[in-house]
Amino acid sequence: PNPTEAHAVERALEGKTPDQAIAHLEKNAPTPDQRLIAGRVRQQMKRLSAAGVRYEFKIAHLGMMVPAQLQGARGISAHRLADGKIGVFLNGTDVVGRVGTSYEVALHEFVHAATQGAIRFGNQKANADTPLGREVKDLYNVTNAIVKHFNERVRNPIKFTKFESAIYTGNANALQNADEVVAWALSNREMQDYLDTIPYNSNQTLWGKFVEAVRTFLGLPAKADTALSEVLRIADRLLSQDSVAIATQNVQPAQARLDF
Repeated sequence: PNPTEAHAVERALEGKTPDQAIAHLEKNAPTPDQRLIAGRVRQQMKRLSAAGVRYEFKIAHLGMMVPAQLQGARGISAHRLADGKIGVFLNGTDVVGRVGTSYEVALHEFVHAATQGAIRFGNQKANADTPLGREVKDLYNVTNAIVKHFNERVRNPIKFTKFESAIYTGNANALQNADEVVAWALSNREMQDYLDTIPYNSNQTLWGKFVEAVRTFLGLPAKADTALSEVLRIADRLLSQDSVAIATQNVQPAQARLDF
């Protein structure tokens, strides 16, 4: 992030509770789509909290004890749902080269905090025939289609966009797994633009209010046959799932790499 934003976000979020931090994003994030998504994330986190999940939020500084995964990232969402804990950590402005105090990185990690449990839960074999299981299957299907499209582009990397180059060189983990596809699609404009170039036909009814609102705020035309529309549709459902069941799941940390 640029230094002005990084210091402003650090001042605004330092010492805040998780709910206060995401509430700040909901009110103050620079774009309407980010504020809308932060609001949906906050609602889901409230449901998870009511189900017994304990959230932690911390801005990490040099010399502090932090999860090991944070050493190679700008921020992480560390899930320990077996004992009811989800921690969101962002590197502060003194962690030169890996500063995480931007609206984008903060939103990215809070999206993980609100959705990763649902994705893991829905991916379990026992839940394959549940509504959540079917949504997560759709998520993996569209993720595979996105990766396939990217791999086809790799055959001629000279035509790569800046964003595709960042993925190719490992500086952006946007296609690492289904969790990252969701978090990047809900927080990064370049990812959103990229997904909107990928044709994707789904048998689902795509157009909920959330999908329409995000597209409107992004200034993107109303079309239902791209990977972006499908990921937004699924994200809408992941932010609306049964939090009591989600709260019992044990999932691993997720992290954001935003080095380009």
